[in-house]
Amino acid sequence: IFWIVDQLPGDAASSSLRSSMTTVIDDRRAELGLDRPFLTRFTEWVTGLATGDLGRTMDTGIELSELLPTPLRNSLILAALAALPALVIGIGCGVIAGTKAGRRPDRVISTFAAGVLASPEFVIAVGLLTVFSLWTGWLPAVSLLPPGASPWDRPEILVLPVFTAVLVCSGFLVRMTRAIIADHNCRAHVEAARLSGLREHHVIGRHLIPGARAPLAQGCLALVPYLVGGTIVIENVYGYPGIGTLLVNRIAARDTATVATITMALAVIIATSFVLADIISDHRPRTTQPPRAESAALPTSSLSPETDPEASDLQPSDTQPSDTQPSDTRHPDHAAPLTVEAEVNQ
Repeated sequence: IFWIVDQLPGDAASSSLRSSMTTVIDDRRAELGLDRPFLTRFTEWVTGLATGDLGRTMDTGIELSELLPTPLRNSLILAALAALPALVIGIGCGVIAGTKAGRRPDRVISTFAAGVLASPEFVIAVGLLTVFSLWTGWLPAVSLLPPGASPWDRPEILVLPVFTAVLVCSGFLVRMTRAIIADHNCRAHVEAARLSGLREHHVIGRHLIPGARAPLAQGCLALVPYLVGGTIVIENVYGYPGIGTLLVNRIAARDTATVATITMALAVIIATSFVLADIISDHRPRTTQPPRAESAALPTSSLSPETDPEASDLQPSDTQPSDTQPSDTRHPDHAAPLTVEAEVNQ
């Protein structure tokens, strides 16, 4: 990111002066340190991050430790207000579509979610702005705040950005939840619960959703990067003073170090969500099986081919001789022939 921004046409000196005089721009470039080699400036930025020094903005000289907290707070408010409705709508509609796969509710919900996913964030934002601001005048067209103010001072400016973020994120979550639930809905334990006579909401709440808990948690955490990327676009459409608006302004000002620092912070948030998703997916509940009974613990008389599979493999040579001769229990047709004397006596 540091190298990409540095390769863009213009630099912080020319964008801050708005002048075409070469000598003035060169003096400003030397003042900002832009005449130094790229590796030197990159090494200085990395060293500053390692020591906790976020640096300053090139055009105004404001410390990033003082500049970032307010936009970051505003973005967190927007993301928090959009996350809960997106989870409720996305998981709820995804469960309905997954349990009724192939039927009319599934087709309606899946079509709507696919339409939302196919539309870029700025198209959805412009459409909502046109309807609820320009046509009806119910909500403000822009979400500007006076310096030092909080979004809670003017809550009406949050409605359109939050509504847009909820639509974008819920469409993504509906598709993911629908696929997970449709797969687990065909499992044997879910079918057995239905055949046992349980009501459908008991089957879903006690057997279907608990079995799909881990992949659903992964889907919820995968919503974080989607939410971060969506809010950057949404904030710029509505002029909301968040971290996305600040990032775009710093790119326009060719403030290389500030852009790289903001991007690094967003990358850490996204990477953390992916790590948590991997931890959840690797977690498996431990199951214990009862120990098998040893055949030696059973009495000798109870060992038979029906009760012990190993008993059928025993050969006559493997058995111990007994003191008493067992009685002949063979079938009369297979008995030994009688002698003459025995036949006369009989």
